[in-house]
Amino acid sequence: MKKGVKIKNKWSFVCLGFGMILVSIFVLAAGVDVVNIVSPANISWTNGTNNSIVFTFNYTGENATASCELFVNNTPVGLNGSVLNNTDTILYSNSSLNEGSNTWFVNCSNGVNTATAVNRTLYIDNTNPTASFGTNPINVRNASSASIIFDFKCSDNFNASVMRLWGNWSGSWAVNSTNSSVLNNTFSNITLSLSDGVYLWGVYCNDTAGNVDWTDTNRTLIVDTTNPTASASCTATDIHAGDAVTCSCSGTDATSGVNTTTASSSPDTSALSGEQTYSCLVTDYSGNSASATATYTVSGGGSSGGSGSVSLSYSPSETQISEGYGISLGLNYNVNFKISETNHVLRVDSISDSSSTITILSDPVTLEVNLGETKKIDLDSNGYYDFSVYLKEIKFGKANFILTSISEEVVSDDPSSTVRDEEVLSGDVASEEEGFGVKVEKNYLIWIILGVVLVIVGIISKKLHSKTKK
Repeated sequence: MKKGVKIKNKWSFVCLGFGMILVSIFVLAAGVDVVNIVSPANISWTNGTNNSIVFTFNYTGENATASCELFVNNTPVGLNGSVLNNTDTILYSNSSLNEGSNTWFVNCSNGVNTATAVNRTLYIDNTNPTASFGTNPINVRNASSASIIFDFKCSDNFNASVMRLWGNWSGSWAVNSTNSSVLNNTFSNITLSLSDGVYLWGVYCNDTAGNVDWTDTNRTLIVDTTNPTASASCTATDIHAGDAVTCSCSGTDATSGVNTTTASSSPDTSALSGEQTYSCLVTDYSGNSASATATYTVSGGGSSGGSGSVSLSYSPSETQISEGYGISLGLNYNVNFKISETNHVLRVDSISDSSSTITILSDPVTLEVNLGETKKIDLDSNGYYDFSVYLKEIKFGKANFILTSISEEVVSDDPSSTVRDEEVLSGDVASEEEGFGVKVEKNYLIWIILGVVLVIVGIISKKLHSKTKK
């Protein structure tokens, strides 16, 4: 009996202990709770006021309710003592949070056990960014290219700016382009291709927290890639020598407007004969230009090369000169042109049936150009031809030239070159030097031959002397 009792007691003890362990496990398991964070998201931004930030979470556990508390920067700031199981719940921060980085979590207890959510990060940013213009394009800029670079920047305390370029691109204000990859407080740019027109534009910034700023004033941009129209006309096309002729130059431009008009003056026709050309150049505010000409014929007058001839001036652009500028010039006519930012003047001094003499007045050099001939000129004496003059035709006492800007290395034996300060040896001097060289070579040859003869004579003499001794 005692043995059986001992066995039963032993098994009872084992069963009792095992049962207590199971009960303890299930009781404790029933008290484990979980806190699920709904919002704000981890590492998030807000521009809400410091005491009205919304924190949303829920509690999951066996008990119907729990008591939950919000901690911000390890400080309790909100308590809800009746949080329903598995129901979204809202807490509010009731403390003053500084701008910048803040950590937070929620702790819940159901009276048996507690659960804590993992720390999250919240950035507070209540300060607007600052939008500002750069240097390009300047206000009221006239652009002759459709590709425009806009320079601007946004500054923000927390390096979270998004920059947008906005303007009345199509008659209404709208964001045209966004650049979200630039550094905070650093000038950046966006390149846009725009059609011809007048634009107002500004800079718009918003940071990650949703704060915004835009420039108080707007800038004006005029995109004009189209040449203006030029018009030249004269009061008559066929006049007698001595008759007055009045010519006019005008132009229009639809976008940026006409800036300048340059024209040759109406001459005194008493000394002219044949067809005459009146030129007109129109430039708009964006730098585009166009030209036009008008002609009239003078009959019964003297030659344009005679006394009393008038002076006309033409002013082609650098582009026209680089492409080859054709012009018919009479005596004393001038052409004002520019090469490499330097102004020059070409003047016609004389015209014959087969040649013309011209002078470049900027650094005076005078040369004669024959019909069908090209002269190259080094205007700045740097070893490169800058300018060429081709005499194409002589007709009605006027010389038809083609003037072209070039860049060619000076070749001293180039028959068409006209280079100042060039020293060339004369033919006589060269022939004398050449003759001297020949004489020197002949003298050396004579001495060599004489030396060889003496050696041979010496050898023969020695042999004869040896025979004599024998």
